[in-house]
Amino acid sequence: MDASFSRTACSMMSRRDRLSESCARVIRWGTTGFAAAATISITATQIAYYSALAAWSVRAWKERRLPIPTSSFNGVIGLFFLAGVLSTFTSQRPLESLVGMKKLLLIPIVYVIADQMASASRARELARIVIGFAAIVSLYGIASYTFSGEARLMATQAMPITAGGLLMMVSCLAIPLAFYGTRGWERVLLLLSIGVMLLALILTKTRGAWIGFCAGVLAMAGVKGWRFLLGALLIVLVAWFLLPHELSERLMQGVRLEYEGVKERLAMWRASLMILHDFPVTGVGLIDLQQTHAVYSNPGVRKIHGHLHNNLVQVAVTMGIFGLTIFLGVLFTLVREQFAAHRRIAADKSYLKALSLGCLGVSVGFMTHGLFECTLCDAETVMLFWFVVGMSLGLKGEIDCALD
Repeated sequence: MDASFSRTACSMMSRRDRLSESCARVIRWGTTGFAAAATISITATQIAYYSALAAWSVRAWKERRLPIPTSSFNGVIGLFFLAGVLSTFTSQRPLESLVGMKKLLLIPIVYVIADQMASASRARELARIVIGFAAIVSLYGIASYTFSGEARLMATQAMPITAGGLLMMVSCLAIPLAFYGTRGWERVLLLLSIGVMLLALILTKTRGAWIGFCAGVLAMAGVKGWRFLLGALLIVLVAWFLLPHELSERLMQGVRLEYEGVKERLAMWRASLMILHDFPVTGVGLIDLQQTHAVYSNPGVRKIHGHLHNNLVQVAVTMGIFGLTIFLGVLFTLVREQFAAHRRIAADKSYLKALSLGCLGVSVGFMTHGLFECTLCDAETVMLFWFVVGMSLGLKGEIDCALD
């Protein structure tokens, strides 16, 4: 009887172990595929992500544990989910808002990736894949721009704004790795990759991404010290004076009130204040805003958009003051956690320390870009952002384990 029970128990444990191993392989291949496809194809990225998420969920259920690193970020992101649920329940179009909540299902990317950051070698592997494929995409985009006569570089994306946002984030991630985290041939390859990506970023002619990149670099330089900050400011100023007239004019259009794009944004933000006045607490729901925007816009407005070209305004209108407050808490907590993680990584772990700094730069760049475009509405851009957030939380988890 005892022997039979023992054989049954061993058989169940063996099946459980095999299932866990299979899930681990799917997670590894899924996250690797995600890193490779993030700057190439949204379809491939989503297939890779949902495969990894399904395997991660099955493994967590089978092992009776949720592999989530301890962080104050978990609490505020949970409240953000709650704000999305509340805005859906109170929305005038609840079914559409319920469908819109699928955007919140992209956030678990954070924990799937964090689970993969248990070793320095895996962290380095994922960073290499993201940067390497972004550099290849940049080369393709530059060639396409040169020979096809495109007005703005798009590479493999449907819109130059998306290409600009992706290249901005990967460039911010790569810069500290090139200067502080690597040496020898890897540093040379990183510097070449950065050069190609920055050229492609410039050719997207995406002003918000340019400003986001500068903000990310300045934030990283500020963390390194005031000398680095002054040096970065000097480089930004020199780059400004060296920009061709067409590109500098493109940048300056963004601050001219007579420019049509500026007029559109000011008009939609004025309409947003009226919408928020009528739906102050939980917003109108996670819906396409074109119909709502049309009701509140002035009759003379030429274009009616389904989003509001600013992350903070978008969250305020769709999720109300409650959602906006939580979202600001998410951003503040994230930057605080990333800064603390960077400070706590030992100096001899130069690659991980540089990678944590790059993650911080990406967050600042993404937030800054989001002041000019609704980057939260762009699945390609926001998926890469959550991927990088997962890397930073994974690094923090490794630090906490080492300290324990």
